[in-house]
Amino acid sequence: MTNSPPDKSEDIDMKIENIKASGIDTLILSFNGEWKNLEWFSYFTELKKMAQDASVDIPGTIKIEAEWNFQMMPNGAKGFEWLLVSNDFALKVGKWATSKTRPNIMAEIRSEMLWRIGAEESCSFISNMLSEMGFEIAVIKPSRVDLCLDVLFPKSAWNKDLIDYAVTKAFERAFYMQKADQLKGIAIGKAVIMARLYDKELEIKQQSNKVWMFDIWGIVEIPEDKIMLRIEFQMRREILKDLGANTLTELFEKQQNIWSYCTRKWLKFEDNIGAHRDYRKTMPWWEIVQDGYEKAQGANPAIREHIMKADLERLTCQAFGILISITACNLELINDESDRIKLEQVLYTFIDWLVKIGKTSEELNEKIQDRRTKFKRISQGSEE
Repeated sequence: MTNSPPDKSEDIDMKIENIKASGIDTLILSFNGEWKNLEWFSYFTELKKMAQDASVDIPGTIKIEAEWNFQMMPNGAKGFEWLLVSNDFALKVGKWATSKTRPNIMAEIRSEMLWRIGAEESCSFISNMLSEMGFEIAVIKPSRVDLCLDVLFPKSAWNKDLIDYAVTKAFERAFYMQKADQLKGIAIGKAVIMARLYDKELEIKQQSNKVWMFDIWGIVEIPEDKIMLRIEFQMRREILKDLGANTLTELFEKQQNIWSYCTRKWLKFEDNIGAHRDYRKTMPWWEIVQDGYEKAQGANPAIREHIMKADLERLTCQAFGILISITACNLELINDESDRIKLEQVLYTFIDWLVKIGKTSEELNEKIQDRRTKFKRISQGSEE
């Protein structure tokens, strides 16, 4: 038998201070306008050819007043000629000077940048950079936005029976289970609007590795009797336009109104579900969700440090495994029966083989500088 959805005693523990974060988690923008400087097309073409010839991503840099380091993909994307990717955002750039039926550029801003410096600041960085590159912006429109809220939720109430209390305009509903009796998440709706409710800590551990969210939440760990419930609404252009967010400015002005529509009109959790709607009442925990969106993001440089440390930890573990294989193979080659190997010997073996295959300090430094672009983040809003 499963636990029932939250009753009044469990709702007592759901207070407004249990809301730990809210804001935009994904933002995709379309840029319409006209390129006044087509030299960038030549630069992008050259980088893409190099990437295709080498079958690897090639680092590039846009140096103007601001600086952006990216990786040029060997392929385009959905009719756009060039795909430029960094950890903060990606640009799909079309090979046409003036927008007609399609935007010139699509920009996907990722959660790291949005939470680190804020949505408006992120958009300003991209639009200013494009303007300095010689792209005359006519209009910026949101193509997709994910609004979210994170709240500490009673673990005893987190089960698939929760969906029985959902009142929604959507027909589609799906469960995602960790085990037969452990709920990972619930999805409601599809296409132009979708709601997702899921255990954010579990998602971090199993998929995204976004451990920096704990800095955003201002906590070290999740209490044993709680989960960090992520409530997220993914909306595409059609619904955004209907809600009066046709432009980027309108989106930022109407975030709370859009959240209110999502949580009061499109989806609610109500008790007495079998009764007529006049006799049903919104559950107290959902009322907290309805009133809890504050679009509070940005000014958190600690995110960058956590991400870089996570990258170093992951790469160090990978290198450790490779060094073990190199050392074991070398010992077999020279018939060395040693049963105790010091760490220094492993490093010396690696260096010896680097020299034997012709690797030099000059090549090392050149490759390091190229690779740094992969890890370099936008410094705006963070401490250097």
